[in-house]
Amino acid sequence: RVFSLAYAMVTEYGMSEKIGNISFHDSTSGESSFGLHRKYSEHTSEKIDAAVQLIIKRNYDRTKALLKEKKNVLITLSKTLLEKEILGAHELLDLLGERPLGKYPVSLPVIQIPGVEPERNGPAENESGSETDAKEKTIPRV
Repeated sequence: RVFSLAYAMVTEYGMSEKIGNISFHDSTSGESSFGLHRKYSEHTSEKIDAAVQLIIKRNYDRTKALLKEKKNVLITLSKTLLEKEILGAHELLDLLGERPLGKYPVSLPVIQIPGVEPERNGPAENESGSETDAKEKTIPRV
C-alpha cells in the first residue's frame, strides 16, 4: 500500500522534486498506471522508481524518529488506555499536551433547543453539590 501511494504521488499527482509537476497517468487508457503500456522511456521509469523510493525512505525515517522521540509519551498513553480503555479529549490533552501545529477544539459547540435541557457528560454536580458520573449527550452544531 505504501508503494502504491508513493507511486501515485509521483506518476499521477506530480509530487516529485526531481521529476517535477508532471502526471504520467493516461486517463484515456483502460490500463492501470502499473500497466505495461507506459508512455515514457526506461530512463524516466528509473527516475520515477528513484523518486518513489526516496518518498518511502524519507517517510520511514521520519516516522521512526518520531516514534523514538515520543517513546515515553506512547508508553504512558498505552498504559493509560489499558487501565481506562476510553480517553476523552481532555484526558488526551493532559497526556499529550497541546497540538504542535495549532489548537483544535476539545468539544463541539452545542445548539440550545428551546425547552430542552442538554444532558451532561463526565463529572456533573448533583443536588448536594458533589460530582456524579452522568453522561453528557449534547446536540452538536452542524
